[in-house]
Amino acid sequence: MMMCPKCGAKMPDDVGICSNCGEVLTSISSHIHGGDSMVLNMHHTSSITDNALLCMSYLGFLVIVPLMFCKNTKLARFHINQGLVLFITELAYGALFLFTRWLLLAISLWLSVIVAVMAVAGIVFIIYAAMGIAGVIRGETRELPVIGSCKIIK
Repeated sequence: MMMCPKCGAKMPDDVGICSNCGEVLTSISSHIHGGDSMVLNMHHTSSITDNALLCMSYLGFLVIVPLMFCKNTKLARFHINQGLVLFITELAYGALFLFTRWLLLAISLWLSVIVAVMAVAGIVFIIYAAMGIAGVIRGETRELPVIGSCKIIK
């Protein structure tokens, strides 16, 4: 029996894909110490193409690409959901920012300081996207702070 490196599920040695999370598994036989055979499990992470597609989940409207092409594993669904939540939050923040900017500047130009602070606060979305992309690269399923607990895709 071997264990899946992503989800920890026990799999028979002859299985190539984890039935729980879809991770690709391979095993290599190696002769060690006088002909004794030992099976070494080498685990391949998702292909570079899959990781690149999942990274797109955190790049705004590009979340559509992994949503169409790679939602078959638990890890993919997790990151697509996180990216979708981030994108919807960015849209809501953008609409709120535009309305508030218009309203504050219509009242007084002195309120432009508040508008500038709100614009700088948008950097949070860049930080969240970087956190999500780092999670894809590491193969982690860590939720984004504050917004990550929302579930759109199950």
